[in-house]
Amino acid sequence: MKGLFLGSLVCLLLLAGCGKTEPVPYDSITWTNRYYITHPVETLNHTAGGWMFRGAKDIDGTLRVGFMVPAPLHPDKDRRQANLQLICPRKSEGIWRILPEDNHFYIDVWTQNLKFRDSFKCR
Repeated sequence: MKGLFLGSLVCLLLLAGCGKTEPVPYDSITWTNRYYITHPVETLNHTAGGWMFRGAKDIDGTLRVGFMVPAPLHPDKDRRQANLQLICPRKSEGIWRILPEDNHFYIDVWTQNLKFRDSFKCR
């Protein structure tokens, strides 16, 4: 009886760990920080000059890159998402070779007063 109970407990613990995403590797975070320091967002549009890079970090197995923007972005979600897509690293960049597939890459933007926030998943 004890063996059956312990076996069931082990199975439950293994199943609980299956869906958990691994942390973002440190080299992915440092690569991303270097990338956005050497490729600042300044040519996106006429308001891009005020974008402040806030760094890359791991949040629950997701690589998140933050930018504080001077004003809310375009009110049309499709146009806004198209602009955010432009600041994702190109497919030829090294991040896509070192970031594991189960870790996702998001661009997060917000205004200083936090009245505007948006995210875009880079692919």
